[in-house]
Amino acid sequence: MKNYLLLLLVLLSVACAKTKPVEAIGGIKPVDIYTRMEKEGYTTLKNIGGKSGNSWTNRKSTDSTEYMIVTMSSDVNTVESVKATATITPGKNIRNTLPFFVLIGTLPYDGADPSGLIRWLETNFDTKKSVETTIGDATFTLLSPSASSRVLRIEKNKALK
Repeated sequence: MKNYLLLLLVLLSVACAKTKPVEAIGGIKPVDIYTRMEKEGYTTLKNIGGKSGNSWTNRKSTDSTEYMIVTMSSDVNTVESVKATATITPGKNIRNTLPFFVLIGTLPYDGADPSGLIRWLETNFDTKKSVETTIGDATFTLLSPSASSRVLRIEKNKALK
């Protein structure tokens, strides 16, 4: 009887152990993102324990461009999504924001291929439609909502969800 009770306790402890969310991108934590951005002069606003989970928002402004990165997760040790947005003053060249997206897209994570992601961004940056690619543990979606803005979403590889 003691053996069965011990087995039951072990099974319950394993079942209750905290694991990374299935939606999380492997090999990257929020701290990896916001500290990299802080080194580049971005500010960080942390919202831990909010109703929709945890978020970390990095911002930076220049005379002609607004940059924002929002990292979301249900805990503080994983990344479930990243949304990077650049908005320029009308009349300026949106392509000048490409280095920002390279910086975000080349963050290290499980299965990352920085040179492949850079080629994909360079090839698709001027498209007027939504484009998507999957590299390792992450799916990247590049959106062009207007001539003066671009959005890059990074989420868990859809095939691995």
